[in-house]
Amino acid sequence: MENNENTISIQQVNQNISDNSNILVETSWAGSATLKQALAVHQVVIIHFLRDLGCIYCRGLVDRLYKTAQQKQNLPPLLFVHFDSVSNGQAFFQEHFPNSLHIADTEQKLYQLFGIQKITWASFLNFKMWLTGISFFLKGYFPKKQTDPSILSGTFLLKEGSVIWKHLARYPGDDTLFPSITSR
Repeated sequence: MENNENTISIQQVNQNISDNSNILVETSWAGSATLKQALAVHQVVIIHFLRDLGCIYCRGLVDRLYKTAQQKQNLPPLLFVHFDSVSNGQAFFQEHFPNSLHIADTEQKLYQLFGIQKITWASFLNFKMWLTGISFFLKGYFPKKQTDPSILSGTFLLKEGSVIWKHLARYPGDDTLFPSITSR
């Protein structure tokens, strides 16, 4: 669990989920559903909030996650949240993570409820961000059109609808390693 004053607490995220359980979200598997229904798709689920679908970090990470999910049978189901349309999300995931579950959060309401942060200028000084970006670039990931490149990512482990673990990115490419989740 993170202990940073600038990030939202797990308790606050759980309260936000509870307070907003009836808001409607667009899912890839059931169309329009309430947040509560969407989060109840599995008893244990990893929710990963993506950066912009055109971002090299986003595409590189989702491809890595797909490979990890294929290799690790004990990985809880992944539920992605993005802020593009359902149809753009369908096209993206068909290429990068076929048959994945995702929520289109075009108004970024869930991003706010879960405390997903925006990039700061200090983030650009992070050496790891540059190394990860160069690595993805060398693997053939090139920037595409983006709608909001300032959004960072976040990963949450939910059990029976409550957050039990979280990681909020501090810079692009600061994504959690999924072995740390499977050990919980």
